[in-house]
Amino acid sequence: MVAPDEHLRTSSGGALSDDEHRHSERAPVESAGGDDLDNLQFGAYVDANHTSWLPVVVGVPSSAVVVLCGWMWTQIGRDDFLTSLALVIPMVLALGAVLAVTHRRPPRLGIQISPTEVMLGDWSERTYRFPRSAVTKVKMSVGPWEGSSTWVPAEHDFRLRSHYYLQITLRSGEFFCVPADPHNNPVSDRIILELRRTVAPLALESKPSKPDHVAPKQAPPSPPPSAGLATPSSAEKLWESAKIKHDEILLAYLPYETEPLILMRYPALTDITHPATAAFHEAMEEATALRTETMPSDSTFAAAYRDAVRRLTVAWATAERSAKREGTTYLDPVDRRRLEQAAKLLRHAESAESLPERAVYLRQVKSIMDELVEGGAIHAPVKVVEAIEAATARAIEAAAQR
Repeated sequence: MVAPDEHLRTSSGGALSDDEHRHSERAPVESAGGDDLDNLQFGAYVDANHTSWLPVVVGVPSSAVVVLCGWMWTQIGRDDFLTSLALVIPMVLALGAVLAVTHRRPPRLGIQISPTEVMLGDWSERTYRFPRSAVTKVKMSVGPWEGSSTWVPAEHDFRLRSHYYLQITLRSGEFFCVPADPHNNPVSDRIILELRRTVAPLALESKPSKPDHVAPKQAPPSPPPSAGLATPSSAEKLWESAKIKHDEILLAYLPYETEPLILMRYPALTDITHPATAAFHEAMEEATALRTETMPSDSTFAAAYRDAVRRLTVAWATAERSAKREGTTYLDPVDRRRLEQAAKLLRHAESAESLPERAVYLRQVKSIMDELVEGGAIHAPVKVVEAIEAATARAIEAAAQR
């Protein structure tokens, strides 16, 4: 197995040195603020004005200095060059201090991602950079941070008072906290969704084929009477049953992430700002993180996976029931009508007899969906967006060739 952060890169993109490799499990690569990711995909930031009092503290005395020096110049320094110079210098310094304070850019706290890497931190001081594959858990806080808890290491803590925050855990066990906006912010929502896709990919990978010649398994020894009723064979059956249930849930959820019409009917099931949907995604991440291809020898780990699948089963049933009950009723009336219009146009496109007509319908569908997603009304999965864009492009190209 690859070491947790073996593929960490420096801000310049170079490979880690031997010394950095020895410490890669302890900390991701740290860089000075202002470094940007190549091929940036999404970025979300919060202006952190830690010194909001500074303009007042500097501005009031500086203004007083300017007024006082101006008055003194009109009274005693107008005809004396040296006196005028002595009064002008503090006036210029005071004005410079006011301009410097009022025009300074506050530091930005937040996170940005590319298709392969993550960068987070304080863009004015320091940032941390690591591959997306190193992320094992992504969790949004249940409420704004009030500044009381100190369980986060200081060098990894970028939380801001009165702001929600995102906790990101790496394979090495380290975690970071950065401000995030969980309410009607499509960029933050997309970053969370992208990271959760990295942590728990929904596509079911094909299992590696078994070798032709497999040594026959030896029958396990009978446990002593005091060892309990469970036998290795029954434990393995429970493990396989949990894996089958896990696969069934992933397959049941897949259409909601890939079929545009299903998204248009039940948009809440892909919207992680809904409590039931967020709980389902968190349970799915937990089960995926504990899953292995073969049953682990550690009975505690095996039991943890089975428990995680049971929680996932309940969370999935709750989230699907809630999404079907709500439908599109939770949306703003205008957004709801627009989404229903997009669904109707998509059905017309599917039944259209001519290619130009199909292209016109799909163009309208894409336009409406783009507006709803960009406006934060709905949270469309990447595969749904790609499916609409691909269908529209194919229809336009086919109509143009006629």
